[in-house]
Amino acid sequence: MNIENMDLDFNIDDNKVDDELIDATMSDEDILARLSDTPIIAEKILPIKRIQAPITIKSLSEIQLKNIRKQCTKIRKENGQNKEIFDNQQFKMTVLKYGIVKPQINDAILREKNLSSIESFWVRFLSPGEIEKIVEEITILSGFGTEFDEDLLKNE
Repeated sequence: MNIENMDLDFNIDDNKVDDELIDATMSDEDILARLSDTPIIAEKILPIKRIQAPITIKSLSEIQLKNIRKQCTKIRKENGQNKEIFDNQQFKMTVLKYGIVKPQINDAILREKNLSSIESFWVRFLSPGEIEKIVEEITILSGFGTEFDEDLLKNE
């Protein structure tokens, strides 16, 4: 096909938003159909430059994250009041445990490395900065930090 002869007349529609052309006038049925056809679990390959190897992460569901938060929250009585204490380190380690798909760490690997848990494996072999970044990527993949188009959110 000759590029000079191509029709480059783009249709600009005020009901289309952003470069992805999201139709702001979609019906409920169309939106629900798209939601039900879109997989919730997403995967992403992250290169770890220090070891020159990739790891694969996956998104976590809202229920998984809620259960992890619950696991990492302890209630203590202080001055006659219940006080919630959130263990951020335990949260990060548990997110790593369930969010890293590859490499898969099994009992044989843990025994070979003389480790008691998957969490201890990651603490030993990843730097604190790598742990932070991987946890951040898993939560982003899980939908946190997702940006919405401001024009779509406006009530006109």
